[in-house]
Amino acid sequence: FSSVDSGDIDYDLSNRWLGAKTTNVSIICARLANETDFTQIEAFVDISNSAINASDGTILYLGGSIITVCWNAHGPVANHVHQALSCCISMQAQLLGLGQCNIALVTGQVCCGNLSDGMQVTVGKCITYAQQLAILARTIRAKTVLTDKVYEQVRSAIFARPIDSVSGTATDKPELIYEVQGLKTDASPPKTCSLAFTEAFSSLHQLRLKDAKSQFLEYLQSCPRDNQAKRLLSITEWLIDTDCGYLLEEKLYSRRLYSDIEFYCMQGSSEDKTEEL
Repeated sequence: FSSVDSGDIDYDLSNRWLGAKTTNVSIICARLANETDFTQIEAFVDISNSAINASDGTILYLGGSIITVCWNAHGPVANHVHQALSCCISMQAQLLGLGQCNIALVTGQVCCGNLSDGMQVTVGKCITYAQQLAILARTIRAKTVLTDKVYEQVRSAIFARPIDSVSGTATDKPELIYEVQGLKTDASPPKTCSLAFTEAFSSLHQLRLKDAKSQFLEYLQSCPRDNQAKRLLSITEWLIDTDCGYLLEEKLYSRRLYSDIEFYCMQGSSEDKTEEL
């Protein structure tokens, strides 16, 4: 439903950096919702540093309420995807009292090396991809999101559910985005990870809109406070009411339609807005 554009990155850096190499990494980007409370920002940085050090992560960028971290770039980190996930879980557990924090976890390739003065440098589309997904998570109010590639590697350890689909220059093909719901060390899966939600999302993803609407409505009877289900139901109803499913079908993976649709849901559905979309 969404698209992210990570721009063009020049990977041919072997002649410019010392010891330049390309390697697979895990990246997280965390954003604190409150960007003006310096006391909360200081606590956010302290908690993040503690979790990052405990999981052998390397900070790539730290800018107040935003932090980007990498695993397995300048030094080998065994099971780096699980280490990054452990960092996410630890951060969210300790940040409960600081309001909303949105974290995105992705995997991909980066080019890393050292400048002549010894400074370490890491670049790659997956870095910007993580940063864009953290913005998406904040927009749709999801705490921790991860890509389909990450989910396949950690699915035995967590409860998660699909909540979006993205495309962009950092992705080889459109991929599902999952929202982490809990650890499988817990007694039982949360209701929000039920098969009913997954089936409703699948119907929407396949543009079986009438099925999706009835399935989301049925699911919301048992989980009336699930904001993700409400959000996806509003998208489904808008597509049905405006008969714009064909637009989503034609441009699902080539244009940022999801945010447009959510915006128009809030504005109402008129013929002018449909034509503009």
